[in-house]
Amino acid sequence: MHASRSSCARPSAPRLRVGDRGRPPCRRRCPPPAAAAVPARGGPAAAPAGNSQQSALLALTQWALAGGAKYVPGLRPAQLPGGGRGIVTTFPITPGAALVSVPPALALSSAAPPPPGTPAAVWGAAPWQARLAALLLAERAAGASSRLAPFVAALPGAGDVGLPATWPEEELPQLQVPAAVRAAGEQRREWEAWHARLGPHLPPACASRDDFFWAMSCVRSRSFEAPPLPLPLSRIAAAAAAAQAAVAAAAVGGGAGAAAGAEALVLAAAGGAAAWAASAARGGGGGGGGGGADGSGGGTRVMCPLIDIFNHSAATDSCCELDTWSGELRVYAREAVAAGAEVFLNYGVTSNDQLLLLYGFVDESAADDKYPLEGPAQKAAEWRRQQEGQQEGEQEGADGGERLAVPQVSLGRRGLPASEGRALAALAGNAPPAAAAAAGDGWVQYTSLPSGARALLAAAVRRESQLLGSSLGDDEALLSAWEKLPDARASAEAQRARAAEAEARAAAAEAALGRARAAAGAEAELSAVISAPEAAAAEAAEAERGAHAAGAGVAVADAAMDAGAQSSGGGELEALALAAASARAAAASEAGRLAAAESEAAALAAAVAGLRPVAVRYRAAKKRVLAEALSQLEA
Repeated sequence: MHASRSSCARPSAPRLRVGDRGRPPCRRRCPPPAAAAVPARGGPAAAPAGNSQQSALLALTQWALAGGAKYVPGLRPAQLPGGGRGIVTTFPITPGAALVSVPPALALSSAAPPPPGTPAAVWGAAPWQARLAALLLAERAAGASSRLAPFVAALPGAGDVGLPATWPEEELPQLQVPAAVRAAGEQRREWEAWHARLGPHLPPACASRDDFFWAMSCVRSRSFEAPPLPLPLSRIAAAAAAAQAAVAAAAVGGGAGAAAGAEALVLAAAGGAAAWAASAARGGGGGGGGGGADGSGGGTRVMCPLIDIFNHSAATDSCCELDTWSGELRVYAREAVAAGAEVFLNYGVTSNDQLLLLYGFVDESAADDKYPLEGPAQKAAEWRRQQEGQQEGEQEGADGGERLAVPQVSLGRRGLPASEGRALAALAGNAPPAAAAAAGDGWVQYTSLPSGARALLAAAVRRESQLLGSSLGDDEALLSAWEKLPDARASAEAQRARAAEAEARAAAAEAALGRARAAAGAEAELSAVISAPEAAAAEAAEAERGAHAAGAGVAVADAAMDAGAQSSGGGELEALALAAASARAAAASEAGRLAAAESEAAALAAAVAGLRPVAVRYRAAKKRVLAEALSQLEA
């Protein structure tokens, strides 16, 4: 780096990739899942809806900017049209742009002191996620007096952080995959154990199990690992100060040439200190490193406002990074983003098992998803016995040895781990495949496995597919029903309005007909009353026809007018009757359409009653992995 003679330029700040939300280095929910939202099922304060959510995001942004956060122009958090929230841009973004930077003072860190009254022994034994959850609940209990009040207010509510650990026990089997059901149950029990230990020391207003599970869900799905920086930063600052002093001394004592030489040396020293900081932050060098007390690999976990709103996409390489000069967390764009588009981060997690358990969503397009197939040899033997009509328990001795030899394999879309391929080949009595030997600890394609290993694995996959309880087609039908249900309900509601309008028109037409008929009846009665004396006059006139010819002519004309009037009244009644009948038929037709729409919505609702859509998406994604593996094994 070139530096002027009159000053010492600071070395470029090292940028470290930050650990991802709840795991190793950074990457993420397309939760949209959206991430398909799961209906709220109670718990602490539900997430604000509609305008309230947008208001909370606006308040969060204003608070963060006032606290030193920076946003690239045009970037903003927003409610997404399909549900959930994310970061969108109103201007084009170029690769390399710094999108967001947030100072450490705005973050909630697991390295913070425990809430008052928490025993040191309990706090010291708690894992980082339980400590961060307790700190979050303490901020929540503080309400408006919390330094992080706008951040806490903008966090999703209990119904929007649906990690499997928060599901009712009876819903976990919807995952179907044994390893996932077991992992979710273990996660729930772990959370319950830590609630039992920390709960008595939490603020009473936020000490319930539901409160703690909400906080654990937020922490698990929205935290990052940040390397520890105070000591390295102090050394970098000291190096920079030494550089300035050395340059000044050299300029006084040895002239410009000596100053230039000293400047170069101290720049190198400062750069070395920065490199040391980077090394120490990664967990190596610096005399420290290694695992930290919080079990997070030497760093601390932080919940960072604004950055935690970015959704996940495997298609981007953008991630959260740490600026070691300032300690700021920053997001840099790795590729261009068009105006009007959502901006994503890559959480660095490729398996739907982790995405579901730690973030509560599934990426159905994940290219590196895997299926944890337990007991492949046992399942292959079960399939063979089933095909050959053998009884359960036959050849059990051989199966037991095979189960111990290969307890589980990870079926991926690009193959399986080479070490597992070698083990399967040995089980099947084959020599290890050359491709697996060459791959070392990498992956081997299914087509490269020996025939015996391929046959064993294919049989195990078929048996596993049987045991899952539903087919991929069944799951896709359920997901289709879930996706159609909102439109079906909206259609039924719209049809209900149309039917009500048609019924109102029919009732109005029938009322008009009734009034016309009543009027016609009254007119007929009046005519009858008036016509009696006229008939007597007519008889008298008939007797004196010759003398009163003119009067008789007038009477005939009046009779003709009465007949015409009665004829005109009858036509009007007939028209009204036709209109009323037509309106009634239209109302009946709309009522029939309403019944059909309500029936369709009810059928869809019944099909998905009690359904966890994300569980069905998860198991469907896993079945696609199985189907792809079987297709390649049988090729």
